[in-house]
Amino acid sequence: MLTDDQNPGMGGAEEAVDLTGEGQTVPSPQSGDPLDDIKDPDARADAKKHRAIARRNAGREDTPPATPAAPQVNEYVSKTDIARIATQQAKEMVSEEVRDQWDELTSIPLAGYDALDAKSIARNMTDRLAILAARKGTPKSHAGAGLQTMAMRGTAGSTTSAPAAKQPPNLKLPTQPAEWYPKD
Repeated sequence: MLTDDQNPGMGGAEEAVDLTGEGQTVPSPQSGDPLDDIKDPDARADAKKHRAIARRNAGREDTPPATPAAPQVNEYVSKTDIARIATQQAKEMVSEEVRDQWDELTSIPLAGYDALDAKSIARNMTDRLAILAARKGTPKSHAGAGLQTMAMRGTAGSTTSAPAAKQPPNLKLPTQPAEWYPKD
């Protein structure tokens, strides 16, 4: 058998080691740990585990609660920060009418813009205003707004109605079954 010095994996946990080979045992040197006196290896392992946990937790109870740290200042700008800045710039670029209805316009789903570009956001919000105006029924000003339509007149100024529609020359009306057979 090996001694504790020759076999470091044992860790001095055994009570006695047979050094002579004649069945005589020599007690192994003790480490001074009171838990080494426990005979059952499973109970000893559990006791050492619980002692280690208790030692770890003992230091935590004595320390005072940490003071709240100052908020960390991030040296990087996030994508949401860039989007927020672009939105603020877009609000400055658009007309007063769009600014007044900004919250209502954001509820209209309209894709096709870059959320990080102020010009793209401003164009998109202007398009949303046109959609909102169409939904509310307020006509948007255009070139033909003042024009009126007139009734259609025939050529040469005649007021007569259109001529009656002629039947095509080779088309006959369908005949009834009574007319299919000659009458005798």
